[in-house]
Parts: sequence; C-alpha cells; structure tokens
Amino acid sequence: MCVTTGVKAFSKWLIISVCLALFGLNASAQPTFNPNVQLIRSNVLQVEFAPDLSGMTWASVKPAAGVGRAGVWYAPFNRISGLPDLTQEVELDTLLTSGWPYWGRDNVGQCFVYRNQRGRVVRARVQANGSIVRDTFKREFLTRSNLINVSRSNTANQWLSFNTPGTTHDSLWVWNLNQPNQPRRLLGIEALGGGQSAYAATFPRWIEGSQILTYPYTAGSAIAYFAMRWIDLSTNQTRNITNDGPAAHLDDLAFIRGTDTLLFSSRNFTELSIQKLNPGGFFQEQYRQTPSTGLSTTGTYRLSSFEPTDWQGKTYGAFQIWQGTGLPGSTEGEIWLTDLATPHPLVRLNGNNQVAVDPESVVGDTAVWVYYYGYTLGGPTVYNLYRAQTPLRQSVTANDPRFFSEDLGWKIYPTVAPEVVHITKSGAATLPEQTSLTIVNALGQVLSQQQIVDQQTTCDTNTWARGLYVVNITWPGGHYSCRLVKP
Repeated sequence: MCVTTGVKAFSKWLIISVCLALFGLNASAQPTFNPNVQLIRSNVLQVEFAPDLSGMTWASVKPAAGVGRAGVWYAPFNRISGLPDLTQEVELDTLLTSGWPYWGRDNVGQCFVYRNQRGRVVRARVQANGSIVRDTFKREFLTRSNLINVSRSNTANQWLSFNTPGTTHDSLWVWNLNQPNQPRRLLGIEALGGGQSAYAATFPRWIEGSQILTYPYTAGSAIAYFAMRWIDLSTNQTRNITNDGPAAHLDDLAFIRGTDTLLFSSRNFTELSIQKLNPGGFFQEQYRQTPSTGLSTTGTYRLSSFEPTDWQGKTYGAFQIWQGTGLPGSTEGEIWLTDLATPHPLVRLNGNNQVAVDPESVVGDTAVWVYYYGYTLGGPTVYNLYRAQTPLRQSVTANDPRFFSEDLGWKIYPTVAPEVVHITKSGAATLPEQTSLTIVNALGQVLSQQQIVDQQTTCDTNTWARGLYVVNITWPGGHYSCRLVKP
C-alpha cells in the first residue's frame, strides 16, 4: 500500500526516518535469532561467487542430457541486497560429472573456469555490457575426467589449484590463469597410487596472499588418519605442518588473520578446532569446541566446511554438521555460524529436518549472508539453493547515498526496503495531474498502481515477497524508473 502525505507530515517523517536504521541486529542483544531462510532457486549445486560479488555461478542437474551432466549457469549478483538477479540468469554450457565453475583472476580481470562435457577447460569472462565471452584452452591437460576442488590464491600470479581423481591415482595441479596452457602437475610431491593421497575426497587450499598450497596427506593405505602438508611454490619445498597424531585432518583450511596463520580443523570430524602456526613450523591447537547440535543425541555426526569471514574487526565462520558417517548431502544437516573470539557456535542458520550442504559466506555492503544448498527430508531429492540471514548486519541511515536513487527531481529511498520506501519530488509545489506510480515485480506483475498528487508518497513493503521490484513514475512528457530490493 502506498500513501501520499503533505509537506508538514513529511518533515516529521524525515526527522524520524533519519534516526531509524534500516538494519542493525545486534547479536549479543538477541537471545534468539531467526535467519529467515529463503529459497533462492531450485536445482542448484556448487554455487560460487565472484571475488567482487558482481556475479554468481552454479551447476544444475540435466537428466535429459544424460547421466552425470549438469548445466553451467551465471547470474548477476547485487552486493547490497545479497541476492542474485535471476531474471538475467543464463545457461552457458554443459559439464560432465564434476567440472564445476570456479572463480579466479588473471591480468585482464576476474573470470571463472569450468570443464565441459567435451573434456575441455573453458575460461569465461563477464563483459561491461553483461555479455559473457568464453575461450577454450588449446591443450587438453586433464588426464582424468574431472576438474574439481579448485581453490585460488590472491597473489599476483593468481594460481588456481585442482585435483583430478581417478580409479588408480590422484593428481594435484597448479595453474596460472595468465598462462592457461601451461598447467603444472606437482610431480615428485607425493607418490601416486597406493592410497597415498586424499585428493579425491577433499580440497587443496591456498593460504591467502601466498604461493603456499595446503593439502591432506596419509603416508599409506595402512595409515587410518591424515596429516596436513604444504608446498611452497616459490621454493618447491613441501613439509608436514601438523604432528598431532590421528586427528583426521581432511577438510582443513589454513587462513591468515592479522599476523597469525591459523588452521581450521574438523578434528576427527566431530569438533571445531582452531590451530595456530607456531615458531617450530607446526600448527598447535588454540581451542576446540563440541557443537551444541541436536544430531549428537541421535547417533554419530560429522563436521566440516569452515568458511572464515571478516566483519567489522572480528572473524566468524560458517560450518556444516550432518548425521551419520558418510559424505554430506543425503542425511539431516545443520549450518552454524561461530565467532572465533569465543569458543562456541553463535547461531544456527537452517531449518529442521533438512539436508544442508556447503555453506558459502557472502559479505555484502550491509550484511553477511550464508548460502547453502539442500532439500527437505522426505521430499524430492533435488538440491535447492537457500540463503540465511545472520546477525552480522550494519546500520544504514535512510539518506545513505548508496541506498537511494535520484534523477529528474525524483528521489526514491531506501532502494533496499525491508519495511517502507519513500518517493519524493523536489522543485515545483504541485505535480502534473497525470503523474502516476506503478510498482511491478520481477515477473512483470503489477503490485500497485495509483495517481500521485503530493510531493511525498510512502509505500509499505512489509507484505511484499523478497525479491526485485521496479518503481515506474510517469507524467506528461517524462518517465522515471528505479529498481528496489525487498531483502
């Protein structure tokens, strides 16, 4: 509903609205938190976000195309609303098995790579006009059928790492996107075969801002646990970085915070462990916590997939817990957010009775969101993409220039409107009699249509569904439109 008001009423509103924050959840002040989980899109696997959050890529299963095939998709992403613009989504290609799209950067700018069903690695780049240019690398260097578990380093060389698992051996590669036809296989680093590597089950990870790649390793098939090692590409040296015995390091992630090099470890798959690199060259545990999950009371559970996130001077992390001893993705799961400064989970982010996999933290201009994919137990086993809000949100005043649109004397704000949007006209004291306001949703359906007779109009957005909307204002001889987001 939209209501027009006079100038005096508007002055009173302005004083109030400047004082009110659109956001401002304080986690410490809230005994409970509702993540307002939102279904973003159905049939989504392996969602990844551009480094600057301008775009989102994912895969969607394509049963009609054959077993193991999935489409490669792209959509623009809005870092203010934290939502993709699915009205502009585009399918780019078809991949086979695990050729997931992953983001990186070369001398030209950011791009993403994937392996298509023809066995070729493709680099795709989004142009300024929104079009996508792709090039296929001339040399086929993958000896096996997969391109999976890619991570990137933010050094000037912009290395990507990936593994190619097979039935008899696993291979670990590094690849400079500025020299795409010259990948480097890490020969001599680990022996092939004999159960000597874990690449088929986990991710090699870069330490941010370096040429150091960390990975899990077991000394042989008779050893039942994994240690962590790293290779420094600047020196070609490799060494163990953990010496804590059977700790089941498998999905560990090394990261830099301040002057410290830290390691997240899902210790024995049941505890959240944060470790710090000590002067002796090994990671030493700083603290560990057992998650307060309901899954622990109903049998065995597993924990992994930590995603560190910086927000207003503190570090947080999202991780997943799932029922049973197998791989995640078929049993009940939970997504949690933790504060690294306090050894306990902060808040649970997903609903009950739900499969929940692979949390991805998105740090936007106003908030931190966590995306994950899954489905409701007992329902169709099609993975859907969900977004959860977190308590990590920033207070933004109504007159923040990032959140209003102004042109031709019209001003619409806030353009991220959880409760209300205001439309004002400066200049002339009266408006043309034929000035009209129309609001449509992303499907083109008219939500509201009315004549505007005063210089101030207020629209209540509380009943709107989350998503993208367009405000159209027309008058004799003119037209102005603006996009809004209901978060």
